[in-house]
Amino acid sequence: MQLLGLLKTTILCSTTWQGWTVISAIAALVAAIVAIFYTYYTYNLLNANEETLAKSNKINEFQIYKEISASLGSDEATKLIDLCGEGKLEIDYSNTTPLAGETKIKSGFLNRKLLNPLEDIAVFWESGLITIKTIDSGFGYKILCIGNCEAIMNHVLKSRQSWPNVFSGFEALYNEVYSKCADEEKQGYRDKFIKVEEPAK
Repeated sequence: MQLLGLLKTTILCSTTWQGWTVISAIAALVAAIVAIFYTYYTYNLLNANEETLAKSNKINEFQIYKEISASLGSDEATKLIDLCGEGKLEIDYSNTTPLAGETKIKSGFLNRKLLNPLEDIAVFWESGLITIKTIDSGFGYKILCIGNCEAIMNHVLKSRQSWPNVFSGFEALYNEVYSKCADEEKQGYRDKFIKVEEPAK
């Protein structure tokens, strides 16, 4: 009788063990399928978020571009850029002349209409809100024309006597735009915004 009970227990344990093995295998298979679906869903969600973020960044870049374009495209800014290109710009530091003359421009007016917006472009670029490619495509010529003007360079150097880092963003922007130009586009422009003269030997 005891032998029969031991045999039943052995058979029961053997049957139970095989059942748990099957259940474990099914559970592992279901867990793997769920993990695959979860990974696929998460991956698609991440891609959708990246696409949305990229689109949002492009919209922001376009808005910044429009604002800068309006600022640098104003009649006053266009006149100043033309004077820079023609080498006729004169900067007045006194308080006696009108706001803007024919070629003699008050320094504060020049800063507000031209140099401050260019410094804003540099801040947007350094923050990653607008790319150098976009800046170069839309404003490259203007940046080089303004930065190459001797009067502008002297104005920045004079301003730095009081504020050492003033317009440093624009300086970096000019240098970067120049470096991205093809060789034939570089002709007639300084390779650096602030050209440091080499001491005579």
